[in-house]
Amino acid sequence: PDLAALTAVGLRSWLDAQPWGSSARWVAFCAVRGFLRWKFGESHPALALKIKRQDSGPQRTLKKKQVQDLLASFDTTRPKGIRDLAICTLMLDSGLRVSEVCRLEVRHVDLEERNLKVVVKGGKWAEGVFSSYTALYLSNWLAIRGDYALPVVKTYFVGIGGNKPGTSLTRNGLQVIFRYWGKRAGIGALSPHDLRRTFAKIGRASCRERV
Repeated sequence: PDLAALTAVGLRSWLDAQPWGSSARWVAFCAVRGFLRWKFGESHPALALKIKRQDSGPQRTLKKKQVQDLLASFDTTRPKGIRDLAICTLMLDSGLRVSEVCRLEVRHVDLEERNLKVVVKGGKWAEGVFSSYTALYLSNWLAIRGDYALPVVKTYFVGIGGNKPGTSLTRNGLQVIFRYWGKRAGIGALSPHDLRRTFAKIGRASCRERV
């Protein structure tokens, strides 16, 4: 399209034609406005468009039965099942974000004291805690981690199989793993942030029950 001739009506029509949710639509709107303002100045006609950011509504948290089904779905006779159960319970216990789980290093996990240190959003260090059950699952994974991790890799969790076996898990890679978990456990679409929200709602109480 001719961006110089783009109108407010044209911009709205383009936004409405995209298969985005409210958050993605808002980000795109802000990005387009910023580019038009930089390229053509404040007088560009499309800048007259005003839209409100819509509330995305309540976000998903897992119910107790869904958590139980998810935890029961891991096959701990297989290395991936041992690793994945450790990841899942750690995120439910600590509320770590997906990027924080991916960058967590072995040296910063204290299984005896059941705590960890990791760089969080904003580039600052933060501490987390986990239950005795999660400590057991983390220990089980650590016992076999050396069979799969490349010697130079310091992160606690690494890929098993795939395109880059033995390397640190990535954000996108873990998101793919989560989608597989949800499908296998019969709980539908699942994302790492579902566990973070579940931690915020019921995770702390569940941890106290398991300790």
